[in-house]
Amino acid sequence: MVYSALNGGVLPEDRKRFRKVWKEEGSYRLAEVLLNCGRPDWTSYPDTFWIDPWIAKHLLAHCGGSPSPDPSLLCYFIDPWLKNKPLPDFVSEAPLIEEEKVRKLEKLFDALNR
Repeated sequence: MVYSALNGGVLPEDRKRFRKVWKEEGSYRLAEVLLNCGRPDWTSYPDTFWIDPWIAKHLLAHCGGSPSPDPSLLCYFIDPWLKNKPLPDFVSEAPLIEEEKVRKLEKLFDALNR
C-alpha cells in the first residue's frame, strides 16, 4: 500500500527528483508526510498529495491509528521505494490482492485461536 500511495501520488516523470529529495530528508519524514496525505484536511499540510482514502485508512491502522500514529512503522516499506527497488515477487502491486491475503491469514489465525 505504501508503494501504491507513493506511485499514485507522484507522477512518473517526477519520481526521480522526488526520490532524490526524500532520500536526503529521510524515510521517517516521508512517512510523516504520507500519513498527513491520508488526513481529511491533507491540503493544509506541507508537501502532501492526494492518496486513496482506502489506502490511507490502512496506513493509519498499520501505524497505530489516531490520534498519534507512529511514522517509523512505514520506514521499512519506504526505504526500498526510495531506492527504486521493485516489490518482492510474492507481493502484488494491487493493494486489494494484498488485503485479501491478509484477510485469509487473519481467518486462519482466528481459527487456530478458537
